[in-house]
Amino acid sequence: MKQRKDGKKVYNWHRPLGPDALKRGYIRERDQLTGIDENLASLEDYESDFSYDPWTYTPGWDCCEACFNEDRGFANSSEVETRRLELLLQEVLLPSFWKLHLEDIRQTIDGEEREEAASGVDRKNSLSLEDRLYRHVALIRSYATDSETLRHELLTSIGDQRGLKTIETLGRQVGSPNLAKLICLFAPFWLREPNAWDAEGGHVGLLRHLFVQYDTPWFLYPAWMNMEDCHPDQLKWLVWFILMGQGGSLKQAAKRFGWKLTRSYTEHLNQVPADTDCIGAVLFAEVKRLGGSQRVYERLSGNAVFVWDPTNPEDVRLSESGFEAFWRETVLWLSQFELEFTDEQCDDVLAWAVHEYTEARREGGKRFTWKGRSPTRALERANRYHQELARPWQNKTWPKRGWDWQGGPNGEWEMIELATGEELYEEGRKMRHCVSGYVSYCMSGSAAIFSLRVNGERALTVQIEPARKVIAQARGICNRAATKEEKAVLEEWREERVRSDPASR
Repeated sequence: MKQRKDGKKVYNWHRPLGPDALKRGYIRERDQLTGIDENLASLEDYESDFSYDPWTYTPGWDCCEACFNEDRGFANSSEVETRRLELLLQEVLLPSFWKLHLEDIRQTIDGEEREEAASGVDRKNSLSLEDRLYRHVALIRSYATDSETLRHELLTSIGDQRGLKTIETLGRQVGSPNLAKLICLFAPFWLREPNAWDAEGGHVGLLRHLFVQYDTPWFLYPAWMNMEDCHPDQLKWLVWFILMGQGGSLKQAAKRFGWKLTRSYTEHLNQVPADTDCIGAVLFAEVKRLGGSQRVYERLSGNAVFVWDPTNPEDVRLSESGFEAFWRETVLWLSQFELEFTDEQCDDVLAWAVHEYTEARREGGKRFTWKGRSPTRALERANRYHQELARPWQNKTWPKRGWDWQGGPNGEWEMIELATGEELYEEGRKMRHCVSGYVSYCMSGSAAIFSLRVNGERALTVQIEPARKVIAQARGICNRAATKEEKAVLEEWREERVRSDPASR
């Protein structure tokens, strides 16, 4: 199968294993496990029915061992790092692994205890919780080049496999394949043994038993369930969970991890509304820090343009010059005039403001500002903007340029030209932006509008300047910026269909 990684075509001719092949592979591995020295089968409290289960298999591009060998070019370094880490954690959950390594683990633990007793230094408590977490995440990040250090850290922290079945079984019950792996990944921070858990409270009860000493905000618990893989860049919220559950300081940890945290931030996190996810929680805390109310937060979170992670200095929204200032000005303005609008009117005003902000950036003019804008005037401008979008352009048509295109390893990407007012209106309605106002430009020939779709779903709306064959702008839903992969697809389409078209030269 052919696949695309980071905008580049890579070729992988290893066919994925089908259901029957997976079953045969399971049988082979089971037979190999039963051939291990039978003398090791008598582990204390070992439960023989805790066996390998293909439930832990995660299908993907890595269909065989060779496919994630970085030297062959089938995966980038980040994917290799994540896959190898997941294999380690999956290995830790196998009873056969503990049969082979239990004696070595016990000897290592006994040796470290004797060394600490002789030196009089408790190595675990000699570092602050913030430093220990930073060091642990650094070990996870360096696993691809230094696997033994992390392996040693996890095995000595887990001690033996008696409590692992509890963790693995619960992960199966709640439908989260990665829960058991993530809990094992942070074994050095267990406060209590898994086998001492009273089996109450589901995954929340287990997490509280293992990691929590102090009250922890509820929005952090689902992070253990919703993590798609064990990639180091996605572990931030688990680190926050442990910090807040064990009395650490987010502010002190921020200096090490590079998070953007301000004073009084933690106290606002404890006021986050129920059923809020992690991004919503930090957004709520930032709104409250700036003096906004829960109603202001709810109005902002209804527009995807205003939803971002203000604690992450690498958030994609910050790649847009001026976005952070625009966002903060919007919070302050809405807080000042909170009672002047209904929720519906506020939605209209925010949509108009995003349009003004985006157009100012695209045209390189003076940036949009809320300074000096009264609620009445802003609402008038917003109504005029939405009336313009609703003008009866639906019956207008113009000729296509023949630049429609289909690409990607499996033909999943499509570029479709929009050549009627109705199509522009529908595109703008689905993508929540103002492309329906570009009918006059398309009819005059100064612009051509295309819809980039992946697997039939709208991804980007693209404006081309036909005379120069350049992309004037490409925006996703609510005017989000194009991703790296989408930019690569756009460039491939432009080279294959637009620039190579002799009729338009």
